Amino acid sequence: GSVYMNPEYEDVDLERALQWAVWASETESPVCCVAVFPKWKKSRYMNLLKHPNVRVACQFARGTFSFLPPDHWSNTRRAGTAKWQVLVIEIANDAGKELYHTGIDRDLEEAGKTFGAKPVNIVRPASEDASRGIFSPPDALFYKAKAHVPTERAVCTHDLPPDKIELPEHACYRFPKGERVFTDGSLNDSGGIGAAYYDESTDNTTRITVGTGEGILRAELTAILKVIQDKQGVDSVLRVFTD
Repeated sequence: GSVYMNPEYEDVDLERALQWAVWASETESPVCCVAVFPKWKKSRYMNLLKHPNVRVACQFARGTFSFLPPDHWSNTRRAGTAKWQVLVIEIANDAGKELYHTGIDRDLEEAGKTFGAKPVNIVRPASEDASRGIFSPPDALFYKAKAHVPTERAVCTHDLPPDKIELPEHACYRFPKGERVFTDGSLNDSGGIGAAYYDESTDNTTRITVGTGEGILRAELTAILKVIQDKQGVDSVLRVFTD
């Protein structure tokens, strides 16, 4: 199928996600996946960029690519910029390209420019012939995974681009504004692990210290625990959103 992914930025998660996309592209089913990855030159997943079904569609300069916070639809606030170069990677087989691929790489670069990301020249990996034979075959867990079969095909009722779709006020809110708290854990600027939560009712972000040597999962759970602790005794509905 057609897939977009932006995994947790930890080596093990990035490698697993990209490896599974590569294995999927080696099947007979049409596969076309777009992935947003950091360019960490010493990480093992970078070797997968040499696979015949993988290519870097565009690349953005360090300190220019900003991610959207979880409540981006309700305000103009943006998250900080990535402290490394960001890659937009396409993982696709021939059937997937024929079925799903539209537009050109320049479209991705132009989209990045709209939020301040600066495209840079891509250093292409080794040729397809030189890269064959250095990749591991699918493991047992991959073979156990069940293919997703959609119950019905999505139907597009308009041909407007996303930025031209007009929504009535508060149409995007499933829950009343002010009840939501968003948590996250991630790498921080110094390369360590950090956590934080954003409280919609106060419009404040609380940053949380996470012990050294801990992983992303511990950071995510620490953020959730901190919200519960800080909200004890508050007589209101609390809805915690986490990834």
